[in-house]
This record gives sequence, C-alpha cells and structure tokens, in this order.
Amino acid sequence: MQANLDYQGFSRMGVKLLPGPHRVISMKSPIVRSILGALCVFIIIMATMHNDSLHVRSKLFEQAGVRTGSSHASQQHLDSKPASSPKVKMDCNADLAHLTQIKERYNLEDRFQYMKRYVRFTRKDGLERKRMTKLSQKLLPDSFRTVELSKGFGGGDVCAAPLEVDVPASDYPRTVNASDYIFGVSTTYKRFMDASTTPINEWIFWLTDSHGNSNGGKLLLMLLDATDDQLQEVANMLGDVGIDVDVYHSDSSVEMAVRYLTLVPTLFTHPEAKSRKWLVTCDDDTFFPNMHGLIEKMATFDHTRDMYIGTLSEDVGAIERHGSQAFGGAGVFLSRSMAEKITGHFGGCTTQAKILESNSGWGPQGDIILRKCIYENTEVRLTTLWDLWQLDFFGHPSGFYEWGIKPLSLHHYRGGGWHSAKPGQYTKIAHACGEDCTLMRFQTADDFIISGYSIAHYPQGITFDTNQLEATLYAAPENKGWNLDFMFGPRRQSLLKTGRKISWELQESELQPDGSVLQTYTRSRNDERWVHADKQPMSNIDGVIELAVHQHSLHPVPPVASHLAVDDDPAVYQHQHPDMFQFDLEAVDALRRDAVNVREPHLSGIPKLQVYAGQLVWIGGKFPIDIGAEFTWYPALGYHTERPMARNNLKYELMNVLYNLAALYSQLALNTPRGDTEGLKSAANYFSLAAGVLSHVQKSVLPELRMSDPPDDMDNNTLESLVQLFLAQSQECFWQKAVMDGYKDASIAKLAARVSDLYNLAAEAAVHSEAISSEWIHHMNAKHHHFAAAAQYRAACDCLEKRKYGEEIARLKDAVLCANDGIKEGRVSSLNKTVMEDLQALKRKLEEDLKRAEKDNDLIFLNPVPPKAELKILERANMATARTPPQVANPLDYLGDHAELGPALFSKLVPFSVHVAISIYEERRDRTVNQNIIQELENLTEKIHTLLSSIGLPGSLQALEKPLGLPPSLIQHAEEIRQSDAINKIQRSFADIDKLRSNDWAIFEEGKAALAAEKDEDEQLRRKYGTSRWRRPESQADPNGSKFWAAIGEIEGYFQNSSISDDAVREKFMTNKDLLEVLSGSNQSLMNYVPASAPVETSGDLKASVGRLRSVYNDILRLESRRRKKVESLREAARRDDIKPDILKEAARLERTYTTTPLQTVHFEEFFEKRLDKLYEPELEAIEKEAQEQENLLTLLQRANREFESQKRLIDGKGHRDREQVLQKLNSAYFKYKEIGTNLEVGRKFYNDLNKIVANGFRDAVKAWAAERRIEARRLEEELNMPPLSNLNITHQQAAQAPSGFAAHPVAHQPAQHDQYQPSYQQPYQASYQQPPPPQQQHYQQPQQQPLFSRPAVQSPAEASIQSWAGQTQQPQVQPQPGQTPSPMPGTWNPSMGIKFGGPPAGGSQGSGGTWSANSGIRFG
Repeated sequence: MQANLDYQGFSRMGVKLLPGPHRVISMKSPIVRSILGALCVFIIIMATMHNDSLHVRSKLFEQAGVRTGSSHASQQHLDSKPASSPKVKMDCNADLAHLTQIKERYNLEDRFQYMKRYVRFTRKDGLERKRMTKLSQKLLPDSFRTVELSKGFGGGDVCAAPLEVDVPASDYPRTVNASDYIFGVSTTYKRFMDASTTPINEWIFWLTDSHGNSNGGKLLLMLLDATDDQLQEVANMLGDVGIDVDVYHSDSSVEMAVRYLTLVPTLFTHPEAKSRKWLVTCDDDTFFPNMHGLIEKMATFDHTRDMYIGTLSEDVGAIERHGSQAFGGAGVFLSRSMAEKITGHFGGCTTQAKILESNSGWGPQGDIILRKCIYENTEVRLTTLWDLWQLDFFGHPSGFYEWGIKPLSLHHYRGGGWHSAKPGQYTKIAHACGEDCTLMRFQTADDFIISGYSIAHYPQGITFDTNQLEATLYAAPENKGWNLDFMFGPRRQSLLKTGRKISWELQESELQPDGSVLQTYTRSRNDERWVHADKQPMSNIDGVIELAVHQHSLHPVPPVASHLAVDDDPAVYQHQHPDMFQFDLEAVDALRRDAVNVREPHLSGIPKLQVYAGQLVWIGGKFPIDIGAEFTWYPALGYHTERPMARNNLKYELMNVLYNLAALYSQLALNTPRGDTEGLKSAANYFSLAAGVLSHVQKSVLPELRMSDPPDDMDNNTLESLVQLFLAQSQECFWQKAVMDGYKDASIAKLAARVSDLYNLAAEAAVHSEAISSEWIHHMNAKHHHFAAAAQYRAACDCLEKRKYGEEIARLKDAVLCANDGIKEGRVSSLNKTVMEDLQALKRKLEEDLKRAEKDNDLIFLNPVPPKAELKILERANMATARTPPQVANPLDYLGDHAELGPALFSKLVPFSVHVAISIYEERRDRTVNQNIIQELENLTEKIHTLLSSIGLPGSLQALEKPLGLPPSLIQHAEEIRQSDAINKIQRSFADIDKLRSNDWAIFEEGKAALAAEKDEDEQLRRKYGTSRWRRPESQADPNGSKFWAAIGEIEGYFQNSSISDDAVREKFMTNKDLLEVLSGSNQSLMNYVPASAPVETSGDLKASVGRLRSVYNDILRLESRRRKKVESLREAARRDDIKPDILKEAARLERTYTTTPLQTVHFEEFFEKRLDKLYEPELEAIEKEAQEQENLLTLLQRANREFESQKRLIDGKGHRDREQVLQKLNSAYFKYKEIGTNLEVGRKFYNDLNKIVANGFRDAVKAWAAERRIEARRLEEELNMPPLSNLNITHQQAAQAPSGFAAHPVAHQPAQHDQYQPSYQQPYQASYQQPPPPQQQHYQQPQQQPLFSRPAVQSPAEASIQSWAGQTQQPQVQPQPGQTPSPMPGTWNPSMGIKFGGPPAGGSQGSGGTWSANSGIRFG
C-alpha cells in the first residue's frame, strides 16, 4: 500500500470530506497494535500468609477442668506472614551466617556441598493431584559448589531459571473449618512439657489457622500426674497459640486402657458436644496433615447413624494380636449416637474381666476395650477409612514418606522404637501452596525425586516402579516378610546401601517474608545408608540443598486505566491470553485495511466501511475509549489540512470512518447518471444517506468523543452545515426531477423554495464553523438567493397561468431582488465566472419578463400589484430527509455469525465496562469492610488495650501467678519477635517508606517543573507578540492548567500530613526500641531483665479476687479473639467475594434486556447495592451490639481489678511491683511492635497510592497538556508570522474550498507528488431552465478521474507518495480556482453552464433567436 491515499474532493453534490487512512505506526494497523498491547498487561500475584499478632491468654478453671476460649487473640508461633507480598527476588549467593547455623543445628562439617534452587509453582483449578509429576527441567543444571565455613568461602552463584511446576489449587490450612469435630487426647504432663515429645507444634497445624486462632476444632486434653497449676500452665500455653482446649485431670490409679475409653464419655458429656458431628479419640503423636481432605472424606459418612470409623494396622501381625479394630493412633471417629451408647455401657465395658480380656500380650489395650464395648453391645462394626495411617512399623520411614500419597493421619513419628519424622515441617509448604502440595512428588530430568520429605538422587536412573513403596521399613517382631503387604502392597527392593540412591532429608521449613517457603535438606557423609555395595561412601562430603518454593507471580489481568486488561480469573476470562484472539486481531486488521482502501465510488465500498464501523462500535464496548494507540488523520476542511491530527481515541477513529462513509455516499450520488428520473432518485437517496451518516456522527458519536479539542471539520457547527448542504443537494435532485417530469409550476416553486432554505441553513451553520472558508459561505448564500429567485419565478409563472397578473409582477420583482443579492455575493467574494454569468442571465430573463408583465398589466389587465409584505409566503415541499443507514444507526443488530456485518469480534472478551464495574464494586466492598466494619472493630479493640495498659493487665496477674521465670506468653512473644527480626524489619520498612516517599516527591517535582516551564514559555511568547495578539488563556487561566496548579497545593498537603504521620510512627518505635531489643535477645537475657519476686502466701480472698479478675479478663480475651477471627473471616470473605461470575450473569441479563444500549457501569448500581446489603449489612448491624457487650465487660473488668488491687496491697512487696511493671512494659512493647507494623504497612500503601496520583494523575497529565500547549503555540506563531494579505495569491490558498456547484473545493493534504486533479464538478444539468433533449440524445460521460471526498489518515512515515482512486500515474496536481471553468458534462446542470432559457417547445418546435414565445410556455431542466 502506498504512503498516502488522496481521497480527492468530490464536487457538485458532494462536499469534500477527504481521504482514507495513512497511519504512522510500526505495526500493520493501529487498532491491532493497541489491542495487542492491551491484551498483554500483567500483574504480580504473590502467595503469602497473614501475620497477626497474639497476646497472652490465661485460662479459666472450671469444675470439669481448665478451659480456654474458642480462639486466640495473638501469638504467631509459626513463621509470620507479611501484610503484603513483594515479588520474590532470587538470590543464590551463599549466606555464610545462615549456613553456619544450619551446620551447627544438624552436626555438619565446616566443608560441604551446597545448592540453592528456586521452585516456582502455578496453582491450577481442576488439576488432579498425581502420585508423581514429571518435569522437563533439571534440578541440578551444573554441579554443586563447595562451601568452607572455616575459611569464610562460599562463593557467589547465578540462580538457574526456577523449576516450573503445576500444582492443584487446593485449599489452605488457614481456611479449615473443623467446628464439627471435638478431639480427645490423653497424655502425661511430663510428656507434654518435654521438648522432644510435646505435641503443641503439631496441634497448632491441625487445630488452628496457624495464626493464633482456632479453626473451630475443640480439644479435650486429659493430663496425667499434673497439679492444678500445671493444668493451668498447659491451658495457658495452648490457649496462647489459639487452640480451643479444655484440660482435665486424669487418674493415674486407673488402668491405661480404661483411661483411654474414658475419653469417650468425657467427649460426649461435654457441653459443646451437642453442636459437633464427630467425636474423635487419638494419641498425642497423631497428626492430621490434610484437614480439608479429612473433612471432605468424613462428609461422605452419615453422622446421624451409629458410626465407628477408623483404620486397621498396616501390620497383619498387629491385627492378629489385637484384633480387627480401629487402631487409635490413626484416629477413631465416633458419631454422637455411637458415643452415647458407649457412654451408657461404660460401666459394663470397664469391669476387671473386660480389662483382662483386652490384654493382647502387650498389656490391656484401650483400642480393644473400645472395640469390644461396641461389638458386644451393638450391631455396629468398623467402617474403614484407609487414608488414615497407624504406621506400625520399624526401620527407616523414607519408603512411606517418599511414596507420594496424601495421608489423612500419621502416627508413631516421634521415635522411641518407632520411626522418626517431622510432619510439622513437611506441611509448612501447604501454607503457601495448598494442602495437596504436602508430600507431593516431582521427578526432574536429571533423575532427582523431590518428595517434600527428601530430595533423592538416583545416579543409575529411575528404572523402577515409583508407585511401589520402597522396602526401607519392616514390621514389628514376628515379621514374616509380608506383614505389611496387606496395606502397602508388594514393596520394591530397598536401594539403601546399593549406591543407586543418595538422599538429602528435609530438616526445616520456614515461611519467608516474601511469601516463599525455604526448605532445608541435609545429608551426612557418614550416613551408612548412602554407600555403594562395597561399603564405599557415595560422597565424602556433607551436603545441603535449599529449595525456595514460591508461587508464580505473573498472570494475565485486568485492567488498567487506558488499556483493556485480561484477568486470569477463570470464572470470567478463562485465562484470556492474547493468543486466544489471534483470529480477531487478524480480522480487525483486514477490516481496517479494506475500509481505508476503498478507492473507487462503487457500491462495494459501502459494506467495507459499514462492517469496520460496526465492529468499532462493538469493540468500543469491550475496550476503553483511550485504547492506547493514536489514530492519525488529516483534516478535510479548514486551515490545517496539511497537519495530521493524532488522537488516542476509538471514537475518533469511528468518526473518521463514518466521515468517509458519508463521503462515499456523496461520491455515489455524484457519479450517478441523472439523465432520467431513476438516476435523480438514486442520487437524491445517496445524498440523504450521506446527510444521515453525518447526522448520526453529530448526534451520537461526537457527544461521546471525550475530546476537549475535536477536529475543526468535525465540530457541531461544521457537521450541521454539511448535513444541511447534503440535504440541499438531495432536495435539488427532487427539484430537477420535478422539472424533468413536467410538474406544475406551483409544485416546482415549493421544491425550489425548500432548496433555497436548506442552502441558507447550511450557510448559517457555516458562519459559526472554524473550518468552512468564507468562499464556501458566499457560494452557499449565492445558491440560496439563486433558488429563491427560481422559486419566485416559478410562482410568477403559476400566477400568469391563473391570470393573477398583479401578483405575477410582485413575485417577479422579488425574484429580481433575489438575483441581485446573489450577484452581490459574487462581488464580495470571487465566485466562479460561469456562476456569475448564470445569475446575470437569470436576472436579465427576470427583468424581461417583468417588463412584459408590467406592460401587459398597465395596458390590458390593470390589476393592482400587491406589496411584497402582502404576498403569500411560498409553501415548502420538503422531499429530502437525513436517512441514517440502519447498519450505522444500530450496528449491533447486524452483527452475528450469519448477519450482514459478520460475527462480532472479541465476543469472548469481557466488556471494559464490566472491568470498570468490578473495580468499582471491589473498591466499595473494601471500603465497607475495611473502614465501616474492620476499622470500627479495631477501634473497639484499641479501647480494650488502652484500658488494660492503664490498669496494668496482664502484668499484675502474671507477676502474681508466676513470680519466677518467664510467663509462657512472654516467651512466645519474644520468639515471634526474634523470628521476624523485628527491629531490622521495622528499620527496613522505614527505609522502604523513605524510598517510596522520595520517589513520589521526585515525580511530583518533575511535574511541577514541567508546569513551570510551560508557564515560562507562554509568558515569553506573550511578551514577544503582545497580549493583543497572543490571546490564548494563560497557563493558570486555562481550564486544565488551573486544575494542575490547584493540585500542587493539594498534593503538597498530602506530603505534609504524611510526614507528620511518619514522624509519629518513628517516635513510637524509638520509644519502644530498647524493650524490643530485650525481647529480641535470648530467653536467658530476657529472664535476667525481668526481676523475680518471692512467692507469697495468698489468702482465700485474694484467690477469689484473682479468679474473678481472671474470669472477666478471659472473657475479654475471648471477645477479642472472636473479633479477631471475625476480622480475619471478613477479610477472607472479602477476598473470596468474587463478583465476577455473578456480574457476568448480570451483564448478560442487561444485554438481553437492553439489546441496543451499550453496557455502562451505572447499569450495575442496583446490583451492587443488593449484593453489599446482603453480604455485609448484618456485620454493620452487629457492631453496635458488640460495642455494648464490650462496654459491659470492661465495666466488670474495672470492678474486678479494683477488688484485686485492694487485696493485692495486703501482700504486695517491692519485688512484686517491679516484676509487674517490667512484665507490663514488655507486653505493651510487643503490642506496640504489632501496631507499628500495621502503621508501616498503611504508610507503604499510602505512598504506593500516592505514586499513582503524582505520576499518572499529575506528572504525566501535566506533560501531555504542556505538549498540547506547545503544539498550539507553534500553530499560533505560524499564523501570526504569515505575510500580509496583500502578498497572498489566492491561487496558493488551500482555503479555496467550495461545495458542490461551486468553483473551488477542498483537497486533501498533498505531499510533494500529487495525482492529476480534475475539477470535481458533478455532472452538469442539461440546462435546468431548458427543455431536456429527447432521451436518445442524452448520454452520461464518466469523468477521467472521479474524486471522492474523505479524510486522509497517515499510513506510514516511510512512504511518501499519494495514490489516487484510479491509481493513475502521479502528476502535479492543479488546484481549481474560483475563476476557472471546468469542462461541462452533459446530463447535469453545473453553475459553470449558466442558465439557458428558450428551449424547444413541447411540440418540438424551436424558438427563434432565443426569444421566448408565449405559445411554448416555460420549461425548466
């Protein structure tokens, strides 16, 4: 395609609106480039965990035992999760300090092999968990590197590309709802407190959300050999980590098997058991690694029936010894009705005889007593759940844990004769990846298998069946070799000590601040398993592998300001990658190419333009109007036709395409033979369609343009003038047809009068247009007067026929005046010579007829001549109407698979209005949740903390209850602060905020500088040319400029206020920094800091006051815990509140209801209101009730504290007071740390949001506005520097433009070379005032080059030629001038022809000498 397409100006009946597109871009089509760019917008999605703070909860003694609330307020015992998750930054350099700690913890040597590898997972909905997932990448791209800690040598390393793995989008542990379960466990106080056997860390995983809140599951703990204080201590410890527990004494005098069975009636009679579906007994070393999976599986059973659910032992020998029963270590699940029956038979089931019967040779067994109690008293039998695992085996457990299964329970993992494993470490990956990721296996291309338990390498290849369990484990004594095959199936040969396998085993797993999980695997060179068959070690050096596992952070999304975004939410977009729309992109490119290359005035061009315009209308509902690419077009009219106008605006593109469609209709009218009535009807129809298209542009497209400076030739006045001009030409065709058909003079007069009116309306609108030149306006006025004279002439002829001689004279006189007015227009502006001659000939004819009429009336008729004011105004017969093609007016009705305009492109793409509506809803939802609900709840919580701090709680209670050592809650607070590296973390956050603030300020200063520079430039030009000539508004007076100058003060206010807030947070940190340093130290240094006090004897009154205060305090903590759980639940509900599926349904409903109305965001208002009310109105209403409940509790707390303080004074000592004050300060410092963290996160969010304001909203907008002002200034300078008018030659003025029938016409922007230009007058009339020749003599001649008006668009900067419609050899173009007379074309009147009178009479006789004969009558056209 050539560089420029010259859509030549049409003439006669077509106003030139200029050429087709030439676009300056590197891609084939601007719309394709913009759409493709818009489809490639991405956002960062990081998977992290939430970090809530927790504080100490003391527990309440009850008759049954020691009780805690259902959830916990604040103790982060696992790795904390930041409030926001930055993109994971890969760093594979050896951190020697960190590796030194690894070496010391796991007894490694100073020299070892080391590798750090990043693993990036993508969560996919619908993906099934596999026993083995094979990867195409290698785990070890090169080789291990050697680290020597003693020499400080670790070396740097470049990270390999992350291992890419797909995982199922399974649920996270934090979303577990275990409220249908109540668990019973019996253990000893010693075993619970022993660091090697305590179950507290494992219980945190499956009994809490791992953030200090209960997951709804209830625990009843039976403690053997524990005092009341020890029960209280255990209850406090469990409550502080969020476990909802009641702790009971267990009688050591009772047989262990009976104590086990006692759990069942204890569970059944508990007050909360009535609201639970399942009562579960298990051991203290039972671990449930997949709570979602367990709950889902249990949902398949009917809890309303008597149910006894569990699993058998894996060892058939154990089944032979103990019987076919549920083995308790794997968990025994009882329905309430089943537990009720057991409770009823408890006495009969626990007789001495029954105890003796339960002895399998290994002592009385609780499992046996439970089974016999059920089997002997009911018809219920065991329902097996095979995914529960008892794990009754010895040996190395790698065969089981490397098997790739998804166990629902684990047992016997703490050694002591059984196997040793770390399920608490294996399951931490679930917090980031989901529960299915636990123990999920991946096989790499270099024969490594990553199982979450280990990283095993098979140097000789993986040639075995990985679905078979490796025989690294064996059954208990009396092993027959196949004891375990019943559950595990036949096992494959063990590869230990064969040289075919070497393994690094997971030692620890830690959640990182960036949301990733760092897994540390180690291997000892002295491990006897990793040797060849000849006993030689497979490696003579220890090994460490670290896997940094994180979620894939790049996904397609939606939307951003001036681009269409495609989200990755499957409910809405089904991962709408740009490749999905390749066909649509190619189709829209082809449509645009066809539309802009319509080069001939042929009917085939209409559908090409209509189809593209219709698709633009449809696409406008899918994409934002500022799509992201500039469409460049040349103006058709005005003083700047050589200057292309580029706009990032889809409606601008649509306007230009429709403009050219109107041009094409005009050209079709121009080229339609009008030698007969059918041709005239067709031409009139085309002109009406052209007027309709521009009328549609004026009324429907222009108001939606959203441009402060629309093109001069497409503003409202110019479009109005062109519409009226087209209508005038259409009406002119009807007038000519009436003349041709021999209508009566009265009818022809009515048609001519309307033609005159329409030309007058066109001229009046043109006066207010900046694009239409004065020559055009004078021509229109001349046509107006011309047809006014013609109308009066026809009316005078009608009066002559009706013998109204006086009125005939009056109308002829008015006709003469009209002709004179037309001639005057020619004197003001140089009209075409032929047009002037035509008017003068008409005037002469009128004067001759007037002279004859006056003579006849004076001599013969003697009729009075009425004055002009008494003449009846001529009636109008309007035949021309603006008819918009339905394909243009309602294009959506013509889109479809088999419809006229073809299938709608991008139909699968969500409309941009829906994107915007989703953003609006999410903003309202977040505001409702965060400000109206959560903020109010946090204010209530802050009131609690303020009161507690003022009365010294919980320090006063802690000091009295534990005068020596450290309270468990304080230890856990300190541990959390140490793990999170609190002080450095806060200081890094301050540094980040300072960096964000500095960046925002620099952007703001850049915008201010651009604004000031524009102001200086404007002032310099104003001084140069003077205020009288330089009349554009000053910078601060310009509408946009004034907004920018006002914004400076507003933004500076933001910075000032934020600076004050930042200083306040820094002061808070500095005030508490010393205490945070104490908490960051070791437990020993913390113990040294906290003064001890001597134990004191407490009176009964003091104990009672302590009990009452503790009770109220616990109630407040429970309230706060519920509130925290509610806040987290609200946040989670807001995160899960996915409006996309519902809003798509609503959008579909709206589209069906309002088929012809594009979707707008306002259409969703009612939908928003109903949804927000339904989801969040109950929470809003509950705030007031909760505030009242809190007020009542705080009143009781103050009363109980006053009583406590009065009793405490009786025994208070200085040491006790000092300890109380220090404990209270440390507790307060912890909460201040959490508060500072929240403040810093708010600050980070503020500066990120401020960045959008100062960058997009201020700096970028200022620069764009300043650039427009500079362009405007250059144009104004050029106009001011033009030479005086006396030096101008009209032949060089581009403004010599005229509509149809005029001597001058608009032309397109012309580069150096042009096509030969033929004066574009339409086919001349065959003498409008002359009898047409016989049909056989009429003929139509096509012009050598048919011009076409349209708007040229820039196509390519590298192409510099102009291609005409006909594709002729390029020749210098000759601009037609007002004085030139083009060659007339037969069949159509042209102003150049003048008006001829005295055609042949009706009978075919020729008048003589051009003298009119009364016998021949008057014939027009």
